[in-house]
Amino acid sequence: MNSPRWKKLLRDLQSAQGRMAMMVIAIAVSIFSVGTFLSAYTIARREMSRNYLGTNPASAFIELDRVDDALVKAVSEREGISEAEATSWVGGRAEIGPNEWMPVLLFVVPDFETSHVSTVAPDAGAYPPSEQTILVEREVLPMLDLNIGDAITIQTPNGTKQQIKISWTVHDPALAPAWQEQTVYGYITPGTLATLGEGETLNILKVIVSDEPYNVTAIESTVSKLAAWLKAQGYVVHEIRIPPPGRHPHQSQMTSVITLFLVFSFMALLLSAILSATMINGLLAQQIRQIGIMKAIGARTRQITGLYLVLIVLLGMAASLIGVPLGIAAGRGFTGVIAQLLKLEIYSDVVPSWVYLVLILMCILIPLLVALDPILKATRITVRGDSQRLRHQP
Repeated sequence: MNSPRWKKLLRDLQSAQGRMAMMVIAIAVSIFSVGTFLSAYTIARREMSRNYLGTNPASAFIELDRVDDALVKAVSEREGISEAEATSWVGGRAEIGPNEWMPVLLFVVPDFETSHVSTVAPDAGAYPPSEQTILVEREVLPMLDLNIGDAITIQTPNGTKQQIKISWTVHDPALAPAWQEQTVYGYITPGTLATLGEGETLNILKVIVSDEPYNVTAIESTVSKLAAWLKAQGYVVHEIRIPPPGRHPHQSQMTSVITLFLVFSFMALLLSAILSATMINGLLAQQIRQIGIMKAIGARTRQITGLYLVLIVLLGMAASLIGVPLGIAAGRGFTGVIAQLLKLEIYSDVVPSWVYLVLILMCILIPLLVALDPILKATRITVRGDSQRLRHQP
């Protein structure tokens, strides 16, 4: 630091404190924005996959005229199928007030304790449910202002209004929040379904393929062969549903929204870099005499260029010390908002180390690249060129 050029650098920082502070703040604010949405994206995407894959999601749902234990066993033993289970989905309505109803979607589970495909996680209450009781998705209770142990009045298409006790709440990451869909999600046994006036016969087959379970083409091929076999066995195949393999139903929407925010954040960072380059250009214009004097006493162009590049690097590093930690902290908070909207469990809010590295590099390299052209133009002027420009300066 005893070198004259480094002393000059320190004096430049001291003499233009206001300008330097403005550049640091501009870069810090923009990198804060980028850091917020980039860290939120990495956490939310990881935790969304963790939540969804933790349910062991089915590769396909096949709606048939009937599904019994013998069929489930036979399908489970077929080549290309790793697991199979029976279920049913039954629509209905719940009375939430005098002559006020809300849609109900009931998921019928033969055995909650042995279910391994598209499962739900127990949340609170008595589990597994006893007959004549219902489990509800945990977002249902605050939506209806109910508690565990309260009764809810439900009516199915073939039944009459009946009150069923809520015995437990569960977490189902594969569903949209109940308050968003304004739908009551319930989980019952076939016996409870019969009590509601519907038959106990299940009609949906959930399967998980064993070969390339995340390849939609492989899934379609395996399920098509299975459907053909089912028809040959005398079953009526009404519908086949293949959800996006290994992807949460709302992952694409989340990705689109956060990507949009990231684009605007990158634009803000670019604008802050342009602002920094403009201020550096103004600083260089004021220091033509100093550049000429340094060259006249033997300073080389690369030394002078390096001097101003180091100045930009120092400003970027200062901005990163402010913007990166604040952005990461805000990103964790924003992830909590996303988790609440999509009813996700955040098991870990750790931000990958590569995010820190990317943010720091962006904070330094983008302003450096934008400011490089004016710095090179100013420092490549010859001593004679400097002298001519000095004559035109007051």
